[in-house]
Amino acid sequence: MKITLRAIVTSLLVLSLAMLLVACGENNGNNQTEQNSKTEMESDTEIETETSTSTEEIPEEKIMTVTMPEDRPIRIAQFADLHFGTEGSGYHNNRTERTKAYMQYIVDTQKPDLIVCTGDNIMSTGVLKLKEFVEGFKTPWTFVYGNHDAEMATAGYNKKSLSEYLDSCDAEYLLYDSGYVEAANNRYGNFSISVLNSDGTKLVGAVILMDTGTYNSAISSYDSITEGQIEWYKQEIDKLDAQYEGEGTVPSVVFAHIPIPEYYTAYNAALANNGASFVIEQKL
Repeated sequence: MKITLRAIVTSLLVLSLAMLLVACGENNGNNQTEQNSKTEMESDTEIETETSTSTEEIPEEKIMTVTMPEDRPIRIAQFADLHFGTEGSGYHNNRTERTKAYMQYIVDTQKPDLIVCTGDNIMSTGVLKLKEFVEGFKTPWTFVYGNHDAEMATAGYNKKSLSEYLDSCDAEYLLYDSGYVEAANNRYGNFSISVLNSDGTKLVGAVILMDTGTYNSAISSYDSITEGQIEWYKQEIDKLDAQYEGEGTVPSVVFAHIPIPEYYTAYNAALANNGASFVIEQKL
C-alpha cells in the first residue's frame, strides 16, 4: 500500500503541474461580464437556479468507490482551472479547445483510473459542456469547487443549484455527492471516495474532496477550510478506519482548490529567506 500512495502523490504532482503550466494558463482574476454569463446560461437549461439558504439539510450520503487495477497502483489524473463556459468572452483567451486537447492527451497516454477536477472547472455556466466532455473519457471522474465555479451567482447560478444538478444528473461516470454541507459558509461537495482492492472486496485507501470556499474579506485573500469541515474530515476518517483492515489509519489523499493557510506561511517564509532553507515553528 505504500507503493500505492507514492504512486498517487507522484501522479498528482506530475499531472497537475503539467496542466497548470500548459493547459490552464494564468488566472488573473478577470471576470466574465454578466451578459456573457447570461448568454452561456441560455444553453444550460437543465440546471435549476434556486437561491441558496442557510438552512440546508445534509442529504443522505452516497457510497462511491473506485477499484484498483490488478497489475499496478491506482492512477489519478488531476485537472484544475479548466474554466469551461468562458468561450467567446475573451476570458483566458478562449483556451477551452487547447485545454480539451491536452486533457485528451493526458487521459490517452496515462490511462488514469480516476479523474479529479479540482476547482475553477467552470465559470458558473459551462457545467453541461464540462460534463459532456469529461464523460467522453469513459473514466470515473469527480468534481470539487474552486473560487470561480459559482462566481456568477448574481446571474442565477450558485453552489446549491450546481450541487443539486451534479447530484441528480445522468452522468454515467461522475462520482459526486453534496455530502457535508455548510450552507451558511457556502460549502458544498465535501465527500469521500473509497479505493477498493482489485476484486472490490476490501478498502485500501480513500480520496477526500473538500470545498475551500472563495474569498475571505477579513484577510483580503482567498478562503480555506472551516472548523466544521475539519471536524467532518476527522469523522470521515474515523468511519473509513472502521472499514480498513490494514495497519494504522486508512491511507488517504485530500483534493481541494485553495491551499491551506500553512502553505502561504511556508511560501512567504521562503520568499523572506530568498529561497533558503527555513524552519517554521508550530505550537501544538
